[in-house]
Amino acid sequence: MKDLAEKWKVVEKKDYNKTGAYFKMYEQIFIDEVMERATPHKEAMMKQLRYLCSTHAEEIELFLFSYKTTVFGDSKTQSLNKKKKFKDDETYLDAAIRLGYHKLCHQIPDAPVTKEKGEDGEEVERKQRAPAFHYVYDFTDVRYKLAEKFGDSFTVVKKFRPTANAEEGFGSKPFIKTYQVSLFLRFHPLGIDDDDWIAKRPVKSEESE
Repeated sequence: MKDLAEKWKVVEKKDYNKTGAYFKMYEQIFIDEVMERATPHKEAMMKQLRYLCSTHAEEIELFLFSYKTTVFGDSKTQSLNKKKKFKDDETYLDAAIRLGYHKLCHQIPDAPVTKEKGEDGEEVERKQRAPAFHYVYDFTDVRYKLAEKFGDSFTVVKKFRPTANAEEGFGSKPFIKTYQVSLFLRFHPLGIDDDDWIAKRPVKSEESE
């Protein structure tokens, strides 16, 4: 029993270097789509920025981008929960994607190909599905690159808002929660005073400058 208990305690750790490299491939696609959606609203954003500055607002934030993402549980349970059947042969993850609760990045031509065993035991190659924006953002932390697009006086913050995922009965399980995730540009008129941002901000090389 003691041996079984010890085995139960062991949690497989991900190879974060490998995981990071995978999501890194989709990083620029994420940034491009965010900027493509923000560009048409540039004038409206500048107008709002001027107004907030003129009224001496304590926090000057501009809406940048929004997407929905579904959380299937904690680190121990979410992988299993995603694979659970929603209805017929559709999993909860597939249902979340179909219902728009996961905004996917565009597929890239050189996406990784994985080898899996099919139902007949034969090995088949599957092209990796593009990851959700949420994961690209979290694993690559593109806040700094997004902020740089607007100059040296901006940081990027992320806010979560619970949203209904009741369509077709989706989300009836207690472990499934869907969030509206919004990215905001935060303007620092006197320079960035966010210690955490400054500490984690990548140091610019002379070449990049």
